[in-house]
Amino acid sequence: MLYADALAFLAEQGAPPVASPELKLDLCHTTSAAPFSRKRKGEPPLIEETLEEHRGFMATIASQPKLKLVKSRIDLMDTGNATKVVCGLQMPPADISYQGLRVLKDEGVHVICIAYHGDNQFGSGFLNPFGPLTDKGQKFIEWCAEVGMIIDLCQASHQTAWDALTYIRSRSVNNVAVMASHTGIYGAAGCWNSRNLPEEIVYEISMLDGVVGIYALTF
Repeated sequence: MLYADALAFLAEQGAPPVASPELKLDLCHTTSAAPFSRKRKGEPPLIEETLEEHRGFMATIASQPKLKLVKSRIDLMDTGNATKVVCGLQMPPADISYQGLRVLKDEGVHVICIAYHGDNQFGSGFLNPFGPLTDKGQKFIEWCAEVGMIIDLCQASHQTAWDALTYIRSRSVNNVAVMASHTGIYGAAGCWNSRNLPEEIVYEISMLDGVVGIYALTF
């Protein structure tokens, strides 16, 4: 049996990741740089700051024998006892470009969200559930397909997520991989929090062979 966490927290928010002795995960996906800037309060980070945080995060992971960074598909097949760690971002840097995205991928970022909570140049986050995917968002999907970055729709607005999936289907965007790393089902058990995704979107992700992580939160 494989034990995995689609958005693991290996420490308190803002603290360096540490593998506790009780850690029983085989595989985890973690945020390697914050979705907000620590230098420009209230603003999204720029790529330089994101890379600085990401590199520090990776160095901390690499220094712990109980953790193993996933840099390639081969690393995923490793049968050792270490917890394999996949790095991702919950929001693109504000100044992201195609070249910037390729740099992030080369540096070991494998998963990226289109938006976090608010609106950006690509689409909308969950606080604006009716915000659509933009023309730049369509181009962002194509960038991700070209560099081999997994698109995470967990934070996206319902409309942005649906638009992204529709665009992938209608344009037959090749080699694009999608997931919702951590979400719930919108409306399930009477919970209408827009942070959760409608079941139609979850179903469509699965039809594209994507991964959906359901969180076990009760609040």
